[in-house]
Amino acid sequence: MSGELLSRRPIDAVTEREIDLLLLMALHGSPGFRAFLASKIAGPGDFEFLGAWRGVFDNLGECDLLVLLRNAEGRRIAVMVEDKIDASFQPNQASRYRLRGEQGIALERWDRFITCLCAPKTYAEPIGKGDAWDAVLTYEEIEASLEAQEDTFAPFVRSALRQAADKQRSGGFVANQQARADSVQVVS
Repeated sequence: MSGELLSRRPIDAVTEREIDLLLLMALHGSPGFRAFLASKIAGPGDFEFLGAWRGVFDNLGECDLLVLLRNAEGRRIAVMVEDKIDASFQPNQASRYRLRGEQGIALERWDRFITCLCAPKTYAEPIGKGDAWDAVLTYEEIEASLEAQEDTFAPFVRSALRQAADKQRSGGFVANQQARADSVQVVS
């Protein structure tokens, strides 16, 4: 039994929820990972990490991960992350992220927002940043960033990201090239 158990992956089937929780752990536990995320998504500069939350709901829907940063000028920046492994987008999902971002500004929760698609490279590349998403962050980029970190949990998180990306690649999921709109057609 122990040989069988030792050869088993720590997470049997990686889903978006597990990735969300692992990224949340990395954001709260690793200054290096926070710096990577801030520079990759919000651009160069010094940012103070104010917090990160999973599954933030409001009247417009859910944000998988919400990261709140403060720049050197004191402006609060919300990074609103939609995490995808292989599921299709919900109707108007990217537009609803933008509406939530605008609502957050109106309610003075933050001064600026950035919408971000986080997904395996093969899922994210056909979509790219542009009309639908302000930024794209691939699992492979996160994995490479964590490789440079000396955090003790980084190998575990990298392994789960690799497992999720492999799931997407081997599952035959193809993101439609016209995904710059609000939805992606998934074909299996």
